[in-house]
Amino acid sequence: MDKTKEKDLKPSVVFQLNQNLDVQVGTMFLGHKKAGIDFGGGIIRHHPALAGALQVEGEKRKKMVEGYVSIFNCNPRFLDTKTFQVYYQNRSGVVHVTAHEMLHFIFYDWLERNDQEFIDNTDKEKAWTLSEVFDIVAFDRQEFNRFKSKGSGGYPDLQPIATKIIEELKNYPFTVNSFLSIAKESI
Repeated sequence: MDKTKEKDLKPSVVFQLNQNLDVQVGTMFLGHKKAGIDFGGGIIRHHPALAGALQVEGEKRKKMVEGYVSIFNCNPRFLDTKTFQVYYQNRSGVVHVTAHEMLHFIFYDWLERNDQEFIDNTDKEKAWTLSEVFDIVAFDRQEFNRFKSKGSGGYPDLQPIATKIIEELKNYPFTVNSFLSIAKESI
């Protein structure tokens, strides 16, 4: 592969404030609970004045990933726009959350390029679970462990599945493909 093409494949992240996105995310996550984490409760704990203030407001895939600082501790990613948010006081730190979200983009991009049939035939909940478990497994590997912050183990309810997959992958190179060959049957 020539160096120009290889360089084009390396994603970069630009952080910016986006108040409109914060309003959308706050609204979307107010009543949201997932895998043992109450996002809405976290929003209201940190910003009680917003309990009744948030209202629902209503491009093509980019090469560059954009990260936005947020006042909400939800840290969502938006695959369609290649954007994500990082809570400004995230105890895991910006580096960990950024690596976590970038792993998701890598995972979904790989699926899009290599396993469209899986995407077409898998419900969003299972794809989300696979993506989150992929991140937990990745952070356990030496090549990604340096981006993991202490105390950041992912979603508590997914840890047993990840632990099983980590054990099964112990003697294999870690790739999206090797992960999926085991994980598809476990989730």
